[in-house]
Amino acid sequence: MTQSIEARALGKSSAFEVQHGGGHYKSLKIQPVEFIMSNLMGFCEGNVVKYVTRWRTKGGIEDLRKAQHFLQFLLESPRYMNLFARMRAKFIHSSWRAGVITCGEYIKENGIQNPEAGVIRHIEMWNCTGRASELAAALKWMDELLAMAEKEPVSRADPECPRCHVPQQGTPTDDRYCMWCGHKIKQTGGAE
Repeated sequence: MTQSIEARALGKSSAFEVQHGGGHYKSLKIQPVEFIMSNLMGFCEGNVVKYVTRWRTKGGIEDLRKAQHFLQFLLESPRYMNLFARMRAKFIHSSWRAGVITCGEYIKENGIQNPEAGVIRHIEMWNCTGRASELAAALKWMDELLAMAEKEPVSRADPECPRCHVPQQGTPTDDRYCMWCGHKIKQTGGAE
């Protein structure tokens, strides 16, 4: 993240360094807003990425339901799909893709696994191609993610990993590892 020229001149923090209302983006190397803006994603697409990225550390299953709702908006809006196709035809071309934060980078740098990664990959592919089949694939991954989360919900009362601050499930044991970053956690909850 680079600080804007204006922020440096005024001696202020970059907007990317400040977070209001929690620390759920602090452990991410690439924030959702950076990925969304870099790829010129629309409102609904951006919300899907944001909610799928943060659900484990902020809103839980409610965030996943919000992401699913935004996917449904995209699938049920032929007017948006037509406008998006026209905009993409006039504006988005291969030279535009130079310098963007790729989906692979975003997923790798933030340690995102499937099914979350599947949702984000297909949203990015929809953003590049405009194919409705990509939205349908994202929705399938979303359904899988919701089913998984409903079986083993993340409780905000669970202890957090001291490295990435992601809530952990279950009872700690001597050989416990963070489900998000893989960091070894001591039985007392502290980092090794």
